[in-house]
Amino acid sequence: MKKILVISYVGLMSTSPNGRTMKSLIQGFPKDKVSCFCSIGSCDKNVAKSIYKVSNIDAKNSFLRLKEYGGVIDASEDEGSYSEQEVQKGKKCPWKYLLKELVWKFGKWNGKNLKEWLLDQKVDGVVYMYGDSSSLQDFAVYVSEFLSVPLVVYSCEDYCFKDYNYINFKDKNIPFKIYQKMSKASTEKLFKRASALVCNSDDLAEKYKEKYGINKTCTIMMASNMEFSNNITQAGSQIDITYLGSLGNVRVKPLCEIAEAIADFDNVVLNIYGEENNKENIDIMNNYANIKYHGFVSYEKVKQVMYASHLLIEAIDNDSYIKKDKRYGFSTKYADSFACGTPFFVYAPLEIIETKFALDNNCAFVAETKDKLKDVLCDAIFNEEKRLERVKNARIVTEKYFDEENNIKKFNDLIEDVCKNNK
Repeated sequence: MKKILVISYVGLMSTSPNGRTMKSLIQGFPKDKVSCFCSIGSCDKNVAKSIYKVSNIDAKNSFLRLKEYGGVIDASEDEGSYSEQEVQKGKKCPWKYLLKELVWKFGKWNGKNLKEWLLDQKVDGVVYMYGDSSSLQDFAVYVSEFLSVPLVVYSCEDYCFKDYNYINFKDKNIPFKIYQKMSKASTEKLFKRASALVCNSDDLAEKYKEKYGINKTCTIMMASNMEFSNNITQAGSQIDITYLGSLGNVRVKPLCEIAEAIADFDNVVLNIYGEENNKENIDIMNNYANIKYHGFVSYEKVKQVMYASHLLIEAIDNDSYIKKDKRYGFSTKYADSFACGTPFFVYAPLEIIETKFALDNNCAFVAETKDKLKDVLCDAIFNEEKRLERVKNARIVTEKYFDEENNIKKFNDLIEDVCKNNK
């Protein structure tokens, strides 16, 4: 089996959506065949033989003091995690993104120690998780060329196709234009070097293929290791329906609309699990008698809650910007939601690929607009025949798209092929 170096902004860890996605992608590789370069967090135990980390603070120090920072770190004892200091807090704005990018681009973090570590890994290929950071894109190209190994890009994002300010959804000001121009220029270089592209949907893969002329593409969706448990009926007087995941305005507003829609249903409670730093949003949720906001919980707790729930919820605001911004996104929660055996309800615009997937495969209850919300929720909560139908179809799509063994074989075959053709 080939040895790979994974370059990912977030470490290969189950506690982060991006980290869990990359960990799922390379799960067929034993620990001694994987090395990881990351900036945030660490890696779960027994995922990678060696981890080199350059944090945002390391990059800033290397820029200010003109010397190398960062280095090899240990894997976590169990699940990887990251501290609050590692994540950019406050409101998103283009000038912060641009400033951070310039620090990374002109910092001295890519020095002798990192180069020696890269050579010591003796890898056969590089796998890069695509983001809009031009410095990390350039680094992925540099490593591939420095080690003379092929580069495979994994993408579940469409930053390079967006023609609007996706950072804070305001006008395209000068900082954003500079940031986006840098990112798009680096993306061009990235795909000129890339030997293959892996995407989370056929639609996104085709979009890249048309734009950059990539010959070798492969679609691999997020795998789930949850065991199926047919959860059609729930014991007890209270009926728990549950949202788990990121929040913010894009989620809070539609979740409150769901709470309003179920207000006439007896003993139905909407449980919300997820980190929310905006006190105003927390107060809004707490104003609803049928909402219970629980805050952030671990991934292990997430899985327990999914099995214990009567219905799982996905909610995305029906906003013009959101429709564009989330068009190709496929949330990591979908794989687990389909696999666990609990019925799934999606309240999101039709333009989003997740909504189309749920409708096309009839594997979840779907309400695209507010006027359909109450009727579809009524079926999703109380109609056992329709609940059973959705769960049966969810099990079919899990075996087809989210099966670990199938995904492992697809990715392993791709790596073997690109490395063989690099000889």
